[in-house]
Parts: sequence; C-alpha cells; structure tokens
Amino acid sequence: MSLGPRRGVWAARIATEGVAFVFAWVSGLAYAQMIASELPPSRRRCGFVVASVASAFAVRRSHILMSLSECYNLQLDGLFFVFFALLHPHPQTSAAEPTSESIEPLSTLKKKKKFKHSPSPSTTPPTSSHAWPTALSARLTILVLTFILAYSTSLTSNHCPMSILRPAFLLSTNTNTSTSRLLATKPSVTGVVVVGEEVINGDWARYLRVDHSFLGGLWIGIARDAVLEGWMGRGEEAMEKEAVRVAESVYTTFILQEIVRLAGDATRSALGHERGLIIGLGAGLSARALHLHGINTTVVEIDPVVYEFAREYFGVEEPRGGVVLEDARKFMRSHRGEKFDYIVHDVFTGGTVPSSLFTTESWSEVKSVLAPHGVVAINFAGNILSTASHLVLVTLLSSFPFCRGFTDGPPKGDFRNIVMLCSCRPIVMRDTESGDFLEYPSPLFRRHMLENYKEFEMDLRDLSGLVDEGIEVVSDARVKVLDEAQLEGAFEHWEIMRGPAT
Repeated sequence: MSLGPRRGVWAARIATEGVAFVFAWVSGLAYAQMIASELPPSRRRCGFVVASVASAFAVRRSHILMSLSECYNLQLDGLFFVFFALLHPHPQTSAAEPTSESIEPLSTLKKKKKFKHSPSPSTTPPTSSHAWPTALSARLTILVLTFILAYSTSLTSNHCPMSILRPAFLLSTNTNTSTSRLLATKPSVTGVVVVGEEVINGDWARYLRVDHSFLGGLWIGIARDAVLEGWMGRGEEAMEKEAVRVAESVYTTFILQEIVRLAGDATRSALGHERGLIIGLGAGLSARALHLHGINTTVVEIDPVVYEFAREYFGVEEPRGGVVLEDARKFMRSHRGEKFDYIVHDVFTGGTVPSSLFTTESWSEVKSVLAPHGVVAINFAGNILSTASHLVLVTLLSSFPFCRGFTDGPPKGDFRNIVMLCSCRPIVMRDTESGDFLEYPSPLFRRHMLENYKEFEMDLRDLSGLVDEGIEVVSDARVKVLDEAQLEGAFEHWEIMRGPAT
C-alpha cells in the first residue's frame, strides 16, 4: 500500500521516534538499575528512584516535548550520568587473589568448625582513611574535564543552538571561527524547523528550513558589517535587529513574488485599502513587503513554529489582517465571503509541493477568495521538462483563464524558479514607480528585480501546448499521480538547494 510522500514521512517519523522513545526509556531504567546496584544497600532504593526519574525526565524532554536538540539531549543526560557515576562512593576492596596455599582441604575445614564463620585475618584488606578523598578529587577532575569537553562541543557542533550555552559575543562574525552555527531548532507539524547561519562564498547567511526544505534566508553578515559602521555603542540587540531589518534576501525568487503588485489596473488603484493574503509564510519577505506597502495582509501558515521563528529571527511583524495557523484550504472554505486583491501562494517545500494545494478544486477555492480584479502569484520550482512540472502547470493553466510566468533570472539548465501570475481578467503589468522600492528588506535585490522583471518573462505558449498532448489535470482524486511524479524531482532539487542550507 502506497502512503504517498507526506504520509510516508509521518509514518517514518512516528516509527523512528517511537522506537527511539522505547529504547531510551528501557535503557535509562537499565542504567538506573546498574547505578543503584553499585550503591551501598541502604542507598540502592533511593539511588534507583533518583536515576529512574532523571531518565524518565530525559526521555520526556527529548521525545515528547522535544524542545532541545539532540546535542543537548546527549550532553545533559550524559553529564548527569557521569556526575552520578563518578561521585557516588564505591566500596574500597582489594582482596588478594586466592592461592593454592591459602585453600585448605574440605576435611581440614570440617575439623575447624569453631572457625567456620570467622574470616581469616590475612584475607581482610587494609583500609586507608585517605582513599576516598583521593578518589573524590580525581573524580571531580574527570567531571570538570568532561564538562569542558561538552561545552567546547557546543561551541562548534552544528546541532547546538547558540541561544542556550554559547555566550552572546560569539554572535559576532569577528570572534567565531566556525563556518556554521545553529540558532534554533524545534520539531513541529511539518518537520524539524531550523534557523541557522552559514558562511557561503565568504559571507554569513541566515536561513530558515524545515528538514531539507529551504524556506528563505538573509545575507546577515554583510548587513551586520554595514550596521556596525554606524551603530557603534547602541547595543548588540539593537544592532542585530537592524541588521535583520535591512539584510538582502539570499534568493531573488522571494523578491520576485512582489511583482503581483505590478499586475494592477486603474480599478484597484482607485479602490484603496488593498487586501493581501499570504498562503505559506516561509521567512516572511513577501509578508514584510506587503505590510510596508500598507496592504492589509492576512497570513495563513500551517506550521506555528515557522511563524514563531519568522517573527523572532527574520523581522516579520504582526500582520494587519492577522495570522491563521491552519490548513490553507480549510481557511479558504470558511472565508468565501472575503475578497483579496493580492494572493501570494508559496507552499513549495524542498523539491515537492503539497499536492492538495495544486488541484483544480484547490484553485477553485483560491478563486473564491480572489477579488474580481485580483491576481494570485504562485511560486513553483522544478525541472521544466519533468512530469511533475507539466502536471502542476497544466492544472494551473486549465484553472485560470489568464496567466503570465516569470523567472528570477536567465535559465540555467532545465531547472527553473518560476512565479506564475494568474487572474480571472487579463493581466496588464505596469511600470515600476519610486513607491515600489523599499528601504528594507532587501532593497538592492528588490530594485534589481522590479526594474528588470520584464526581461525574464516566459513564453507560456509551449506550456499551453501540453494540454493538447493529453496531459490530464490534477484533481483531488488524482493527487497520488502528482505525489509519485514529484519523487524524482525532489532529489534533483535537494542537490541544488543543499548549498545555502547545508
């Protein structure tokens, strides 16, 4: 039975994490029993209880709450067991090995009945009052060295968030000699959400990803250097916030989506109080831009951790139209009476798209919340010659009477980053104006893309011919066809995207 990519991933996660949970629980109890067995009899029960509770807490934290990365699960649990094993007193025994001379015949022992319960003086080891203090100092030394090793690992491992153990000054690019660092990580409904930074082509980039899917990023190192020149003495937190505010986007594709505002007409300009809908927040560049343009924007994002990290690490402000943390189709079905002038549909996730959001029924629901003069911008990336791309594009072109396509630059091979603009009315693109350019975020890339976007418009006539070739559209009943077609392209996209998000 085929589960499909999404259900298959969930089944794999449940299976692996469930096995890990049970294994961690059983091994923790076994280790607690081993520790307790080495304690004096009067302390064994208490020692087993303490060790078992600590093991249970570690398992609950790492596999149910899952609030820390595997780095800290290993470090904190490991340090606890090292501490417990090193500091509990071991009995000082040094009994001599029995020799042939010391073993008496059974007949001789029977004759010495009165001594049968009396140990031989020669087998009683001498004890020293200095043994335990000496052993304690040695064990404390080992414990300190172990902690130093764990702490040094946290400074260099990509799996250790800086926000917990690393000192704040290591955020400076001038003091950290590593080429990557993890800022935050948290498992969520769509996978493990990660915020990190990495040196790419000599500059620091901050990225947001879910598993291997790259959701967005900023050139944070260049922004820090620029801010540092004019913000000396204003505080590290304020400087970091300003660097995030003005940083350039890692990919121009996230800026290209903003041309949805240029697909305007006199009717929309006269109405004023424009409304926007973001389906799929990512790192929030489009949401930030629409917000700064004064558009009343509503954000629909299925993953609450993505929204949390976008707010905390990528400068996303609370949108005027609010945030809805639920499935996009559920939102559209319950808000059919609302109409949006602009819709940015960006749910592409690391080589695949959620098939249920690319069916004819889903596009009908998009049109149900799109104003009569409204335009929807759809982000899509993939091999333009692949079956999956053909299925997605044919379904899209069959669902909207008018579409125009744009790429983020000259084509490099068959892989394309595409932004499709679709509407129920003819799409007329206007020229850019001074008000379209923003001081932040990503001011340089925005100016470049908005001034040159017309050069990268695609000829959709070849894609329109795919309908004549008999390629069927994707419906809710045929999502499995798109799921299977996407598996091949997912590996190709992963290889392309792994550079900035490794």
